Amino acid sequence: MDILCRLISSHEKPYINSILDMHKKAWGVSLKNGEYIINSRINNGYILGAFTDGELIGNITFFQTTFKNIENSSGWDEITSNGTFDTAIHDGDTLCCPAISSKNGSPLKFTPSFFSDAIPYYKKWAIQLLEKPFEADNELKKLIEKLLPAYIESDLDPVIRFHKEDKFIIPGAKIKQIVPNGAPYDEDALGYNIIMEYPELTDEIKKRLNRPCMFCPSRIGEALILNVAFIATTKKEVKHIIAYSRPAGYRYYLARFFTMLANQNNDFIKEEEEIFFNKAYKILENNI
Repeated sequence: MDILCRLISSHEKPYINSILDMHKKAWGVSLKNGEYIINSRINNGYILGAFTDGELIGNITFFQTTFKNIENSSGWDEITSNGTFDTAIHDGDTLCCPAISSKNGSPLKFTPSFFSDAIPYYKKWAIQLLEKPFEADNELKKLIEKLLPAYIESDLDPVIRFHKEDKFIIPGAKIKQIVPNGAPYDEDALGYNIIMEYPELTDEIKKRLNRPCMFCPSRIGEALILNVAFIATTKKEVKHIIAYSRPAGYRYYLARFFTMLANQNNDFIKEEEEIFFNKAYKILENNI
């Protein structure tokens, strides 16, 4: 499918409603004061929509700020001013992208099933992660912190992996910083933010981005990032493109890991999970 991208205005209420629906699918909750927040993002920054046959199928919200502000931020709420983008600095050197979602996006879901002889403390941790992750016991909290680097390095997380991937002519983003408790309400990411930076746009990339109709990528996220990069080329002061991201599948895969341990059943493991589960098990062995 051919995807066309353009900026969305505050007058396009049907599209704003679609963006709110996409947000709920991506994060599993409705955006509080949603219409006000979306209009504030449009006024202070940008909402770029991805369309096919006139239908909005994805969007990315971003704003201009400084790289220093991002490095010094304590988390998502601070850098985005609670999602309003009131913190925008319109002559800043950075485009910050804190939210991307699509029509078909949804959080990973997992319902555990335990054998009658399941190991109790692994079973307990799996249930804590899925039911009340921010009320986890101290031992589990320490493991969540210790296992995160192994999880990120495994390229298992769908959001982090997406940003790491090359986007047609733009190399993938690299992790700059892990922000603990950057989003203390984000259960799926267990409170973490991940700051990722796309490489500086070379003169050759800028030339290719400025060619009319030079690309029609078939992937929604790729199309959106490429068009953010194009907008960056129109602003001489912009030197950085940042994804203020999240390990969206961390709770899901960690719960699956502890369920596997509780049941002592390696058949439970999917092929793509092996790298993370093997690394996590070694870390766990050294902490027992």
